[in-house]
Amino acid sequence: MAQKRDNHDSLFRAAQTAERAFGRRKAAELRQNARSAQQRKDWAQAESLWRRSLDEDPGDRMATAGLAQVLVYNGKLDEAQGFASELVSKWPEDENGPTVLARIAEERGDVAEAIAQWQRVLTLAMGRSQALIRLGRLMVAQGSLDEAKAYADQFALYAPDNPNAISLLAEI
Repeated sequence: MAQKRDNHDSLFRAAQTAERAFGRRKAAELRQNARSAQQRKDWAQAESLWRRSLDEDPGDRMATAGLAQVLVYNGKLDEAQGFASELVSKWPEDENGPTVLARIAEERGDVAEAIAQWQRVLTLAMGRSQALIRLGRLMVAQGSLDEAKAYADQFALYAPDNPNAISLLAEI
């Protein structure tokens, strides 16, 4: 015996699906606007846009990472720590969590933790230039010139024309 379809339930499910799709599209637009604000170094606007994006699409990895990064620039390290921990927990293979944790450690002056987190970034994304340059500079500051040179050489392999590679080599 065929089961009678309830038109109300079908319409309700279709409306829910459309609402979720609209929210995802809106969140994608907000993410793009947040990236543009970051490129302009408009940290306050970027933070606002990332927050709105997360409101539209809660738990989105890109919005979580973007907001965590901007919070570091805005000096909201405790809140950034919470989002970084979420990134590491939910997406352990994503280098954004350790990147934010490394930046927080740098801001707090915890060199050992910064080094550990930047090294973790490199295990996840071997040629990540930000990690290589920051590790190189941290090693120079500690007087570990051989290690700094190794990071500088690796950076130069991945980004030979990057002026930061040349600058790091000059610091050593």
